[in-house]
Amino acid sequence: MNIPDLILLRKKLHQNPELSGNEHRTSGRIVDVIRKFKPDQIIENLGGYGIALIFNPASLKYDKTVLFRAELDALPLSEETELPYRSKSGTFF
Repeated sequence: MNIPDLILLRKKLHQNPELSGNEHRTSGRIVDVIRKFKPDQIIENLGGYGIALIFNPASLKYDKTVLFRAELDALPLSEETELPYRSKSGTFF
């Protein structure tokens, strides 16, 4: 996956928001992308649609631990922008 692909993913997620507790498509889309990086373990449905990815440092030959956390849910408001990837008006996944 390259930078343009990640930018496109971010725009698609932004354009199709899901409210808290309803992030099933967002979660699924992220898992589909992450599978390409071959994590040692994917844990899904944490507290709803949360995801944990485990990369075994021994298999990666790294001695550091990194934690990345991100919110998947959207706020229920109308976006007032003309950007081409703006949230679809009043539409949530």
